[in-house]
Amino acid sequence: MKKNLLLFICTTIFAFTLSSCEPPPPTTENPYRPKEKSANIPSEKDFIVNVETKSLGKGENLFVFSITHTTIPNPNIGTVTVTIGRPTTNAFDRSFVANKVSDNRYMALIDLRDKWEWEVRVSFNFEDKTYSYKYTYYIY
Repeated sequence: MKKNLLLFICTTIFAFTLSSCEPPPPTTENPYRPKEKSANIPSEKDFIVNVETKSLGKGENLFVFSITHTTIPNPNIGTVTVTIGRPTTNAFDRSFVANKVSDNRYMALIDLRDKWEWEVRVSFNFEDKTYSYKYTYYIY
């Protein structure tokens, strides 16, 4: 009887303690993503890079893409580079300059020496900010 009474008292105190605790306020921030250090950091939402090249193979490939700004019709973009490399290391990175074909369409001749996973990055400067967009391709 004493054990049951003691168990009842402990359970009641524990339940009361839990009910009086307030949960933390809801947040929309991702705790695993680092916070931006400055409002000057470029947003990848400013530009849309549409890659027309759907697949790549071992050897030389023509990488075709277009760059459009969300609000500016023909932004004055500087040199556009296409960098290929492995996702886990930059030891194999090689950069190629993309040629402008039309108003916002570009192409670069890239050379993939080996099979497996490659990361293709399209990078360019606009108004003293660097933008970089990554795409992953698997070469079999």
